[in-house]
Amino acid sequence: MIVQADMPGRVSSQSGAQLPGVSPQNGNVVPNIVAAGSGAPHGGFGMDADLLRARNYMQEKIFLLLAQRHHQRYHQRMNDSQRQKLKDIVKRLEEGLFKTAPSK
Repeated sequence: MIVQADMPGRVSSQSGAQLPGVSPQNGNVVPNIVAAGSGAPHGGFGMDADLLRARNYMQEKIFLLLAQRHHQRYHQRMNDSQRQKLKDIVKRLEEGLFKTAPSK
């Protein structure tokens, strides 16, 4: 099915190739999120996979930066409890930055 916009706010359709992720049902066009495999939330709390990857990447970068600064300042590696505490701090910091960001 080919969907074309005739005028702003008005959509017409013609028979033909089907759009990926859209299936006709009783003459109406309905999104088929399961079949498309895209647009559906992945992971926890309805976030998509790309957003989760970006947030995890940012947390890793913040952690590495702070761990490096710790090593430069104290000239020693962190023990397991310090590492876990830093991970918790980094997670809270990233969550705060994400919530206050004007664009996501």
